[in-house]
Amino acid sequence: MPTLLPSQPKAQLAVAAIRIALHRGGCPPRPDEIAALLDWGDAETLVVLRQLVDFGVLRMHETPFEARFEVEDHRKIEELPLQEKEGELQEEVESFHRKSEIRHKELDRMFSSGDLEQRKKKEMERLEQQFSEFKKKKPRPPL
Repeated sequence: MPTLLPSQPKAQLAVAAIRIALHRGGCPPRPDEIAALLDWGDAETLVVLRQLVDFGVLRMHETPFEARFEVEDHRKIEELPLQEKEGELQEEVESFHRKSEIRHKELDRMFSSGDLEQRKKKEMERLEQQFSEFKKKKPRPPL
């Protein structure tokens, strides 16, 4: 069970937004569609949705390209706290932003340092070497 849980009102809003988006679009909504309906930030929406998935209120359909959410058991909302503890959600969102920034900095460093180009060059040299060795070998006579 997750340590940080959204409040009942937030969970009810998220479930209502999912149902409305499902009615409008005919398929389970993406997090950005839910965020637009609720006028929440993307990070806050993702945190709340994932907490509700962990708690069993929502089901997430995840592909390599996107995640979509649908209601699994809306009755579990009654087990959530009436109010969330002050600052907990904000701390979770800030933690998400910090991790995201670190990841972006690592990617920027990798692409700007030429590390990727060096790897490509080494790989090309290795493939050329293997190809030249392959060309030197004489085929075996058929049996």
